[in-house]
Amino acid sequence: MYAGSIASSIKLPTSGLIFYTDCASDASYPNSGTTWTDISPSKLTGTLSGATLPSFTASNGGYLNFNGTTAYVTYGNNLNPGTAAGWTVISWFYLNSIPTTNARYIVGKVVPGTIANGHYGLAVQPTTPRLQGIWRLAASQTIVSSSSALATGSWYMGTEVVNRVNGTINIYLNDTASAVGSGTFVAGTGSATNTATLIEGAGSGPTQYFPGRISFGVIYNRALTTTEIANIYNLTKNRYT
Repeated sequence: MYAGSIASSIKLPTSGLIFYTDCASDASYPNSGTTWTDISPSKLTGTLSGATLPSFTASNGGYLNFNGTTAYVTYGNNLNPGTAAGWTVISWFYLNSIPTTNARYIVGKVVPGTIANGHYGLAVQPTTPRLQGIWRLAASQTIVSSSSALATGSWYMGTEVVNRVNGTINIYLNDTASAVGSGTFVAGTGSATNTATLIEGAGSGPTQYFPGRISFGVIYNRALTTTEIANIYNLTKNRYT
């Protein structure tokens, strides 16, 4: 099957891998059902949720389609950054339409509009759609936007890399050698935890639903290097052509 052949060819970095969902793997999503399984060592169970559930399509190795109004996948209150020195979030996504109000969340542990410890994730800003990386601590938040706008009808690999030792956040699109967006925050690795729900396809609530497709997501409890990000892109990109 397509899923087995694609999944077996992907050799992700394993150090720090704490979340991995992939519609190209039968072990993660077996083409049907209401469970999207995290196949990292964390082994979280994702539940397809909403009045209209995300729907599966087999092309591009397989993806889930989110309607932008009710559909999402929830993994419960899991994967807080804690005292980790770095954090990386990656998702392959596709916009079906451009949101006109509010950011729309691809993946993360964020309560929109709330500044609280340990919120993180990837989103798409409205009107002029740009990839956003979010990192929030108790007293402040950093939201970084890509320098170039996103388009409907195209697949993108979006990446957020947080270095808590240096106090930097960078976002990347595809295998860009340099960051397409960057920001800073007060450095420090004190505990960053929150009670938000980890979700693909919406912000915690759920709210601010993502209007498009999601096929692949990983989270690392460390800051990946640009070489590692480029390698993940090159390992996965062929299924999106």
